Amino acid sequence: MTHQFRRIVVLGAGGKLGRAVIAAHPGSHILGVSRRGADVWVRSWHWFDRRNCQQLSRVLAQADAVIDLCCFDSATAEGLLQACPHQLPLIFASSIAEREPAYWPLPESQLGPEPADLYGQGKRAAAELLLHHWQGPLLVALLPQLVCLDDRGEPALAYVTTAAQTGQVALAGSGDQQIATLECRAVARLFAQWLANPNGKTRVQLNHPRPQTLRVLVDALMQGAELSPQIVIGAKRGPHSGGDEPLYTGSMTQWQGEVTMRPLTEAFAQLGRLWKHNDFPDHPV
Repeated sequence: MTHQFRRIVVLGAGGKLGRAVIAAHPGSHILGVSRRGADVWVRSWHWFDRRNCQQLSRVLAQADAVIDLCCFDSATAEGLLQACPHQLPLIFASSIAEREPAYWPLPESQLGPEPADLYGQGKRAAAELLLHHWQGPLLVALLPQLVCLDDRGEPALAYVTTAAQTGQVALAGSGDQQIATLECRAVARLFAQWLANPNGKTRVQLNHPRPQTLRVLVDALMQGAELSPQIVIGAKRGPHSGGDEPLYTGSMTQWQGEVTMRPLTEAFAQLGRLWKHNDFPDHPV
């Protein structure tokens, strides 16, 4: 059965993924929860720290479903469990930084330029807690790097600004490793698809069906920006805070749903053009 949830609580609605999630549910009454201001329109905003269990409980009491984009540790997940005792469909946005030997084919020391850190450990602990104790349908979605085409603060643009300033771009590793990345809007559409028929508890990793190497994506970005920098390989890490994650899939379930995703090269070329023409909307960074 296909559901149309009229009231969806989006925790962390003020961020770049939150904006995309809101846009993917045009027929729903979105209750946005955020600690900071946002310029995206929803039916009702609630400005507070989601760790305030009393305020969170009041908002969740109005909900038919929950999308949690800002749960980073077991304490925050425990607060969600306490604030929402009734059964609701929940999407928990986790991260491929969860990596650990149980889910990945290589030791942590070989998983890329940035070893698993406190962020990944916190996400993993939160996911485990929710999988054990959440009473309703649950999707734990391990997200790769997200590229946002409506944000002048997009981390991938560091490649462009560096190229414009120095004439060079340094790629992490060899540059030939496949990168796990998705557009925010693709993730949001996948979330909407799952909410149309939520059932069971599942933990999946979201990936593009046609991944590309770091070198190919940066080349597309430079073409869009109309830059021709010298490419230097061997950088310790890329511009993302977690490093550029190689696309190791391990034993995790891969899920691309039924959402048609455009080639990643098109997205990165468009990002370069947006930078070239300074055509970003004035969202808060």
